[in-house]
Amino acid sequence: METNNNNNNQISGISKKNDDVVIISDNLKNTDYDFVIEIPSVDSFVIKDASWTVYVNKDLVKHVKEDSPYPLDYLLECSHKFSTVKLTINLINNINLPSGSKTKTKGLSMYISHTNETLFIDTQGSNAQLPYFVDENENEELKKAYNINQADEIIKLNNLHLARKKATESFIQETAIGLSNVVILVVNEMTWHDLQNIMAIQNKIKTQSSSQIEKQKIRKLFVFHNYMNISNIEDLMAMIKTYVKTPFKGYFHTEFDHNDDFIIYYIDAENSTTHFFLCNHGSDFGKKWNELVGKTVRSKIKNQNFRNQNCEFDTNLLETLKEKMKISIKNPTNLKIVPFINTQTQVVEIQNEHPTTKSNLFVCKRQTSIPLMNKKKLDELVDMFNKANSYTSDINQVPMYSIVPDIKNNEYEQWKYELNNKDISSSLIIY
Repeated sequence: METNNNNNNQISGISKKNDDVVIISDNLKNTDYDFVIEIPSVDSFVIKDASWTVYVNKDLVKHVKEDSPYPLDYLLECSHKFSTVKLTINLINNINLPSGSKTKTKGLSMYISHTNETLFIDTQGSNAQLPYFVDENENEELKKAYNINQADEIIKLNNLHLARKKATESFIQETAIGLSNVVILVVNEMTWHDLQNIMAIQNKIKTQSSSQIEKQKIRKLFVFHNYMNISNIEDLMAMIKTYVKTPFKGYFHTEFDHNDDFIIYYIDAENSTTHFFLCNHGSDFGKKWNELVGKTVRSKIKNQNFRNQNCEFDTNLLETLKEKMKISIKNPTNLKIVPFINTQTQVVEIQNEHPTTKSNLFVCKRQTSIPLMNKKKLDELVDMFNKANSYTSDINQVPMYSIVPDIKNNEYEQWKYELNNKDISSSLIIY
């Protein structure tokens, strides 16, 4: 259901798609996620004793209660900032979560918002390329699980990694939406792909899952049209008329503040969708407009009468994870949260010990007619490449819990956690 041509940022209750930073007010407070659920792959449990790690913000660790049957729910209560599962994003919370193309997380990252009494779920780590590493231990386990023999081993293993990535991307996005009451989608100028995404989310809202928890949710879709080059009301009207009014049936609503400043937004009531518009925040018009949009959205989320789901967050999370696993996994079992289990396979970066064996990515070895001066330059580039480090985000959370299958050791059946055959074969389709 993703994306723009940019990385996806999804949100708990909010689905923020787009790697463009959306700012509604200045002097935002820098903050970090309260929870991060690392989900390397939707079929992780096909490897026995695998787990998904739950990281907890260092400021919340002091509230950890080891004997609590619902540890995450307990931490939410202790934060004194959380009431019901809604959602929000930087522009609504007046905070500055990690963002941009140099920032990556894995799985679901969650922030507890004091501003809106909401839980914000961000899938910033999704839509990333396959990682630049080799994990031979995991590969060996996967070859056993999926019966990959030596014939065409490399091709089949590469195909499997593509299938796992594709299924995991979908799983993370489906889970974020499944946990949310409000989904926020950020687009630029509307494209056909954006329209397909909007229609797909609208369809998900209309056709609730068979899960009892999901049936209880009241869901809304907020679409933010981010017009970064618009600095006056006349151009904004033209953009709205071009990209919004034609493909969507609904009506405009005007919101005034106490200074008689106003914004307009577009309501598609039939599909539970509201379209908001953002302008160039560097202009006087855009700054005033954007801040009023943020204020309006905050008010709408706070005043929304979301039904109490009458269950702990842990229960909601685990049931949603299992429900969404069913889309790609053969027969997933129930899940449970346990104290952190340090059994994850370690990531091994691609490195060569000796300079003479380092791969030269800038020149083919068969090229022999390169002038000496250029060869020296190429050697410098190769050395620079080998010394460069990939961009990573500092992990300010502590691994406190693990999510694992809720079974006894003698009940483990590997096949239940395998990808469906159709998902493996379809990964070769090129669009």
